[in-house]
Amino acid sequence: MHEEPLEHRLILEAASQILAARPYTEVTLERIADLAGVTTGIVETTFGDVQGIATAVLDAESASMRHAQQAALEETGHPIDVLRRTFRYVGLNIATKPIVRAGIRIAAESREYFPERAIDPFQTWQKFIHSQLSLAKRRDLLRPEIDIDAVTWLLVSAGLGTKELARLHNDWDQFGHRLEAVLGVVLDLIVQQDLPMTIKPRPIN
Repeated sequence: MHEEPLEHRLILEAASQILAARPYTEVTLERIADLAGVTTGIVETTFGDVQGIATAVLDAESASMRHAQQAALEETGHPIDVLRRTFRYVGLNIATKPIVRAGIRIAAESREYFPERAIDPFQTWQKFIHSQLSLAKRRDLLRPEIDIDAVTWLLVSAGLGTKELARLHNDWDQFGHRLEAVLGVVLDLIVQQDLPMTIKPRPIN
């Protein structure tokens, strides 16, 4: 596996910390270079400009979310279990990885600066949740009167609210636990029989 040059990693790590904490439009190459401990020229040579850095951050965030979903799907075929594991992995990624938080913030606040990407920060997450709930309903795992669309929107909205509160209070260490708790409450209300997870979720790199 090809390892990124040290300067590339230092710049991306520094940019992630800044972009997770500040609006995209306020971030400069000079600020990133200073935190990374390199010259502005090196940053320009490596990424071009702030938009180039932000694009790399968005790529990393997107890959991290796909990895979390794929890991859950590979571990179990039970749709409720898949949701539990995915929420855990996503919560862990957001809580521990500034680059993921930075990507989410850019996608939510500054997507108009990346028209070529057609960013919809919530569509993929919404589709994934809806697909697992639909599968659970087809398998008679959910109460028959449950509205899949409404529950999907509830979970997406609850996730967004949990993220925003963590950002406002800067208590990301609690984010994963809160996200899992929200899912647990919803599942208690909609699942016919809440089955425990049979396999302990593994860490996601």
